[in-house]
Amino acid sequence: MGRRRLVTLMRPKAPRMAERLVEEIFAALGEQTVTVPGTDAAALIVPNLAGSLAAVLDQRKVLARRIEELLEDHPLSKVLTSIPGVGIRTEPAS
Repeated sequence: MGRRRLVTLMRPKAPRMAERLVEEIFAALGEQTVTVPGTDAAALIVPNLAGSLAAVLDQRKVLARRIEELLEDHPLSKVLTSIPGVGIRTEPAS
């Protein structure tokens, strides 16, 4: 949430102090220097998880193409996909 949004949120409760309070809040946040143990672990974990997710998405695309091929080869594919509510639903959401 940005400064403008905070001021808008606080103005009904403290009309004359809203802007000053928001500035004081951001100043206090800027002065904090807390380091949480394990912070460096995120630098190791997040890239690995991102790689795993990318691999899963790639596998999903390959499987989607294969499923579409199998359906197209089926003799009743036109009939099956013409039924309302029935179709190929393997494309990942973008």
